[in-house]
Amino acid sequence: MRRTLLLAMASLLALAGSARASDPVGIYGLVEKVVLEPEQGKPERAQVWGVFRLAKARRGDEYQKPAYGYLYYALPSGKEGDTRREWADLKEVAGTGQVIAFAGRYQEFGRVRKAAEKAEKADPYPVAGGMHKLNATSRMAKELRSLALPAEPSDGCDVPEGKVVLRAHGIADKDREEVRYVFEISDDAGNSEMSKPLKAGERADVASWTPKMAVKGDEEYTWRVWAVAGDWKGPALTATFRGKSAR
Repeated sequence: MRRTLLLAMASLLALAGSARASDPVGIYGLVEKVVLEPEQGKPERAQVWGVFRLAKARRGDEYQKPAYGYLYYALPSGKEGDTRREWADLKEVAGTGQVIAFAGRYQEFGRVRKAAEKAEKADPYPVAGGMHKLNATSRMAKELRSLALPAEPSDGCDVPEGKVVLRAHGIADKDREEVRYVFEISDDAGNSEMSKPLKAGERADVASWTPKMAVKGDEEYTWRVWAVAGDWKGPALTATFRGKSAR
């Protein structure tokens, strides 16, 4: 009972951070999936995939822009039990659309790695006051739940020359009606192309678009995606890829 009350109090403090002089939360996130290593037995490492906002400084309430990718963690010495329990909590909320808060602003909490980046040199997991669920009406939850997630090509990958299909996962806010998705792509020379608002597939909840712009070898491309509904426009997420020459 005492532990439950302490966690509840910590959660209230965390969620009230925007109204305080300093928000103690290190990471706000919308978790898509959790990959434990190894999958069986007691995990030693965890890939936490999703979109995250990391604290910008040791004090205050500023956070970095939303970043899509994964956090890669290893067990910190002496806190193995607490860490594995928290990884289990993260895995339980993954894919549910629940926005969460974890880690502390005053500790090292790693970085968001690009989706195509190799999983190596894991950061120690930042054990703080546990994982806490945010109310869907909170400012941070509304923002993260309104983001379309750039799925393919994965951020930082190589793409063969020729046509490319851009794909994005639909927003987590399923209460918003008539949502469409807009894609934009640009190359090194500054040429750009934008799609019309497109509907996501009803079964897979993935929107896709094939731009006229063809991928050229050894050139870098930037693409963005955001959701729209009537006069409403959600924030955009950006990914990059590089053309891979066939030679």
